Amino acid sequence: MLFVTLLKIRPGKLKEARSFLQSGENPEGISIKAYLGLFGRYDALLIFEAPDSGRAASFVTELMSAFETETFATISPAEI
Repeated sequence: MLFVTLLKIRPGKLKEARSFLQSGENPEGISIKAYLGLFGRYDALLIFEAPDSGRAASFVTELMSAFETETFATISPAEI
């Protein structure tokens, strides 16, 4: 399953956020497809693949120490 997460760096957590984003490591079961910096309400957009919504939720929970997050599960047009 593909997921899209909007990230906003928490106040005082820039160093921790930068460390995560620059590590280039994929957590177990997660495949990061794209990371894009944003101008506006959010600081970044993360597109990742996870085997299921439970693993995606665990991954996003790990991000929440440094980021405020908003995550969306995606569907293809064929699934509509």
